[in-house]
Amino acid sequence: MKSQAAPEFWQMYHTFSENIRRPVVAAYRLWLENPRLPRLRFKPISDTIPPYYSVGMIRNYRAVCELTGDAITYTFIVNHAEYERYIENL
Repeated sequence: MKSQAAPEFWQMYHTFSENIRRPVVAAYRLWLENPRLPRLRFKPISDTIPPYYSVGMIRNYRAVCELTGDAITYTFIVNHAEYERYIENL
């Protein structure tokens, strides 16, 4: 599966401290090797078109992704409380 990150994802990523950014990059690399790795909790969060998925990046942070064909776009990364608010509105 191809992957990319939206500009908004990088804007959010760069607001985090290094102790959050480093494990996020490590989780992304794991996802590239095996998206179905249980520790990443890669799962669908909507049945919209295009569908949205979430990936557990590190404790208390999740990335939201959009799946289009065989490509996934990381759209944003937020703490778990913000993530919960987001998925309530899907």
